[in-house]
Amino acid sequence: MDLVDFILFPIYCTLFYLIVRYRSKRYNDPLLKIYYRNAFVVRTVACLAFSIYLVYLSPGDSYSTYYHEASNIYEQSLKDFSVFPKMIFTSAKDIDPSLFSDNTIGAAVFFDENNYMVVRIATVILFAAFGKYLIANLIFSLLAFEGCWKLFKFFYCQYPALHKQFAIAILYFPTLIFWSSGISKEAICIAGIGYITFGCYLIFIKRTQIIRNIILVLIFLFFLSNVKIYILICFMPFLINYLIAANVILLKNRYLKMFLGPIILVVSFLIGWLILMSNQDSLGGYALDGISESIKTEQNNFILQETTSESNFNFTTEYDGTPIGLLKLAPSAIGTTLFRPFLWEVNKLSTKLSALEGTLIILLTIYVLYKTKFIHVFKIIITTPIVFFCFSFSIAFSLFIGASTLNFGSLVRYKIPAMPFYLIAMFLILYFHKIANPLLYNKTKNS
Repeated sequence: MDLVDFILFPIYCTLFYLIVRYRSKRYNDPLLKIYYRNAFVVRTVACLAFSIYLVYLSPGDSYSTYYHEASNIYEQSLKDFSVFPKMIFTSAKDIDPSLFSDNTIGAAVFFDENNYMVVRIATVILFAAFGKYLIANLIFSLLAFEGCWKLFKFFYCQYPALHKQFAIAILYFPTLIFWSSGISKEAICIAGIGYITFGCYLIFIKRTQIIRNIILVLIFLFFLSNVKIYILICFMPFLINYLIAANVILLKNRYLKMFLGPIILVVSFLIGWLILMSNQDSLGGYALDGISESIKTEQNNFILQETTSESNFNFTTEYDGTPIGLLKLAPSAIGTTLFRPFLWEVNKLSTKLSALEGTLIILLTIYVLYKTKFIHVFKIIITTPIVFFCFSFSIAFSLFIGASTLNFGSLVRYKIPAMPFYLIAMFLILYFHKIANPLLYNKTKNS
């Protein structure tokens, strides 16, 4: 970054703020206006912090890999625009290696389409950012911001009384905001989850703006499947289950609802299974017959780096690469994703922040279990579609990420799609328990 980055940054922030201010006027609800504007301000501050951290304090992939290669394509395209379609619309493995920058790992990294998709998106954005890293980060950050905003509206439209809790879990959650505030896979994935979730809600439940939302959902399904397809594999069955269950709830016949309940669960996961089986060739290491082996491979990669990374850790239960072994590892893997690193396990500022969050999430979990007498938690999860959706996705995703990631620095980034859903599941469990037991909560408040 140079002086031009810092000169352009407030100009772009002002322009984007004017757009946000104009769009916020469409909301009749004053709370939505406030949250939309405040969340934008938080995002711009986070973007600046993210950029300074990744350039001057702890250089990482965002700057040294993705941006450098995108900048290389951008610079070449300015001299010869024929380079642009060659680098953007050609499969990564078919690109002439001589076109890659000498300043990055280049083809060795970008033969992986998952990595190169980030470069493609960043290159296009650089044309709107005059090639500047800080401005490109701002645009990526606002893309993720719009995804978070869609996710916030998805929950707020259904349970407006919990607006503060939803804002904490989605709009103001520190590591979620920080790690999705620049050129990264995380920014694309958070945007994708938000747009897909809210878009499907509007299509299948509210039945409004159907054509527009189908297009948006398809666009973000494409990007998400090309950046981190395992998120879709884990996410879609639970979203489909929620969409079907939410429509069944609208039925007036109680017995019909009870009859359809188990069928919904089976059908939703059958659809997920069919999606998974029909895409085996494109899933690679995440295919059904290779996912356990893929997790084992990821673990081995972190173990090989153990001597050079102070943030690596190991489980007390050794994973043998089998599905049974994965089940044995599940409690440790899920707990690690949701609650670790602990405060005494890390020294870096970035991971200390995640450790503080983990401590607060542990306390929240204990409070929820205590308040609901533990057994009622599972009743609420099973009988409430939106809680089942949030809790089940967060647990399933936590299992995969926790089992395959043995480095806290990577873990704090990889786990962020699960964290809002887990927090919201906890908040909703308390909410539904309070509705079912109002005298208990009134008594506690009065005392």
